[in-house]
Amino acid sequence: MLNVKMNSSNTIQGGNFLNNKNKYNNKNVKLIEGNDNMANDKRQEINRLVQEYRGLVDKYEMNYEQFVYEKMNTESNISELFGKVVQYPKEDTGKLYFVTQRGVRREIPRTGNVDSLVSTFVQTEKYKSHECGAPQIINGTQFRALKEGLPLKNSYDSKTGHTSQKCNDPWVIDGSKLLKNRVSSNIGWVDDLGNLYEFTEPNHKHPSCGEGAAHQINGQQWGLISKKTKPLTKVDVCPSQTQPLQLQLNKDNNRMLTIANEIKTIVDDMKIQNNGKDAKIIVGSNNFKLEKTRLLNKRKKIESLEKEIFSLEGSIRDNTFGVKSVNLNYLAWGVSFVTIAGIGFMISRK
Repeated sequence: MLNVKMNSSNTIQGGNFLNNKNKYNNKNVKLIEGNDNMANDKRQEINRLVQEYRGLVDKYEMNYEQFVYEKMNTESNISELFGKVVQYPKEDTGKLYFVTQRGVRREIPRTGNVDSLVSTFVQTEKYKSHECGAPQIINGTQFRALKEGLPLKNSYDSKTGHTSQKCNDPWVIDGSKLLKNRVSSNIGWVDDLGNLYEFTEPNHKHPSCGEGAAHQINGQQWGLISKKTKPLTKVDVCPSQTQPLQLQLNKDNNRMLTIANEIKTIVDDMKIQNNGKDAKIIVGSNNFKLEKTRLLNKRKKIESLEKEIFSLEGSIRDNTFGVKSVNLNYLAWGVSFVTIAGIGFMISRK
């Protein structure tokens, strides 16, 4: 269970959610199996969908609790470091790292000669070319909580000087973005660690890569990013190492909505076969359409909350995030429960 302190309203909300979930798990299959007028094949198909849904419910609950636990017990200790340069260990010979908004530490390397000490390195043109801030010292617990990414690269030309990956580059700050080389028009995906993946078919990417416009970068910037030799095909998920649980949660949530639509299709087919004679099916179908509209509206709120959680800089500083996350969890579960409960009620009324 979550190791967070909740207020009384959240505790009551959680209890209501669990009670509703148990009622659904105990009764929904009986409601469907008790309908003798439903064709066997359709009854079996709905039962199969319900069983899949119940499995997703249990999986979703476990993953979400783990997701919130990780946020509360890891990011809450390091969120204040996001977007900053840190030094570890504290000795003047320690290393410097830029911490991304996804909790990844990316070393800012030095040559080890005239800039071997932190105090001298931060005064060099090489360090200044990364456009990073002044470093702050962190402890070992914070250092280990940060995921290790690729070092920030630098190249030097006697005529043009230093060209570096910068701490204010959007694809360095955040990761998991589409990039486009404005010179060659190549399209690539940069992951949270700083790896660049090109595509075998840039116009046919996996949905996880998104459909938004890619960041336009110049040829020098493109050349500094470490490239993976194996390109991504249209069936390859775009890597996003710092939020695998979030991706799985989104996938399961979408599948639950798909199941609801599949059951709706079966019910609509039943209505057609009954040629409109069964008024209860018609009423039930209309009720389901209303529930579906409510579901879609609430899903928009869920998506809005998710964007807020993942866009705020240093958003997880105290138990406020825990409250928001748990509320989001209950909302997602409540939406799913209402949908399936409505379906079960509709079918049982036939």
